[in-house]
Amino acid sequence: MVHQIERALLEKTARELIEPILFCLPHACRGTFYLIGKPPDLIAERIVTGSVDRQKNEMIWGQTVFSEFDPPGRSWSQYRDEPGRTPQPLAWCVMHQQGLTSPGAVDFKTESDGSDTGAILPDYDCYEPVMVSKSLLDLDIYPSAEYPRDHQNKVLWKESGQAVVGVIQIHFIPHSFNSRESDIQIIKKLTASLGTKLLSFQLGQNSAKAMQQVTKERLYACNILADSLRNAITKSGLIFSLIKQEIGYLRTQWESLLFAEFKQKDQKKEAIRDLNDQLAVIICNDPTLLQDLGRVQNKFLELSLPPEKGENWVMMQIESRWHDLLKIHPQPKILADNIFKSLGILKKSLYFGLDPVLIEKYDKISVELKNEWISLIYQNFEKFDPGMLNRIIRLLENDTLNIASRERSCRRLVQLKALAETMNQLEHNTNFLLQQVLNGGTEELLAEYLDPSNHTPSKKSITPIKPSPEPIGVPLNS
Repeated sequence: MVHQIERALLEKTARELIEPILFCLPHACRGTFYLIGKPPDLIAERIVTGSVDRQKNEMIWGQTVFSEFDPPGRSWSQYRDEPGRTPQPLAWCVMHQQGLTSPGAVDFKTESDGSDTGAILPDYDCYEPVMVSKSLLDLDIYPSAEYPRDHQNKVLWKESGQAVVGVIQIHFIPHSFNSRESDIQIIKKLTASLGTKLLSFQLGQNSAKAMQQVTKERLYACNILADSLRNAITKSGLIFSLIKQEIGYLRTQWESLLFAEFKQKDQKKEAIRDLNDQLAVIICNDPTLLQDLGRVQNKFLELSLPPEKGENWVMMQIESRWHDLLKIHPQPKILADNIFKSLGILKKSLYFGLDPVLIEKYDKISVELKNEWISLIYQNFEKFDPGMLNRIIRLLENDTLNIASRERSCRRLVQLKALAETMNQLEHNTNFLLQQVLNGGTEELLAEYLDPSNHTPSKKSITPIKPSPEPIGVPLNS
């Protein structure tokens, strides 16, 4: 309904109607627009009143005189014609959907039931209803119960295709209005144009609201989709961790091979054992400090990090705790010296697999394979690198590389690589499609996505997700 139009716009539109009427009709002096709300309440509310100053040739706007229809207005039951109530010209216009002039074409003194009210319309007012088609206001979908009724409970506008959305009242200089047909036609035509204009504004406003709602729903849907996919894509971080863990396992296997070949002890385990022994002889009134340090040292045994990262981990997690402990609880110099000696051995042990002397002596595999293998498994792996993984997989497929569980690690890295590539493509495609949906350009892209034959490399589009080369469902620990 037009009553949903913003009040400022409604008032501006009414002014644009009242002003030409007052300037065109020499005896017209004041005009008022009443908004009629939606049925069945039909709340009548005065929106704007303006008068013309002939001497200054300008309009004066403002409700200087009180009206019972000032905001919040009056409902239909409060202003309709009823026995014993002074008839309202505005109510007559709303009920009959006709203009009312004085002297008018209808006998305003007579009620619909034939009784004489004794009220006479002043001879200086003209009322004209502003009407719009019911179908355009969607009122034709409502049952009769939704329409207003008169005091005899008869449904108004039942046979009419129009609905009253407003009333224009033009006030003339007393005893100057003689119902000239030309004057009435001017008022009627301009009032009819107001109905069309109000409907246009309402449709435009409804369209804007619909677009806002569509945009809101689109954004809401995108947020749900993005949140759901974000949870899935987050798992790609877990995949990367599993890849790094598998490469760490290969480092451990390589170092175990060297330990066995050259009959050497695992200095990493020896250093941690010495640190735990030294920790056991320290007397401390806060046992939680000792327990925490012991827990961290034992945890490091479970990790297989590249040498640089491993050394940094020792300094940040183990060595710093020893410094704090010895600062709070100083120990004999010989014990402190042994502690830091063990820490030095621990950090040096991380580079055992890169010992050039041992590497040169180990001749069970070719020099080229050996050098490439060591450069790959001891490389800092900061992000998913399919090229690097392909090289490791290629080396693992070489039968001369006598690493324990070689085939198992090869199969697992193939599966993890395929899964990581799928997740990367999913993230790329999702981000691209979400951006297009938010920008409103989805139709062509979705058609292109669903029909791969439409895909051309020159277009910026999503990347088709390739099937995994091997079943990803194979257990990773197989």
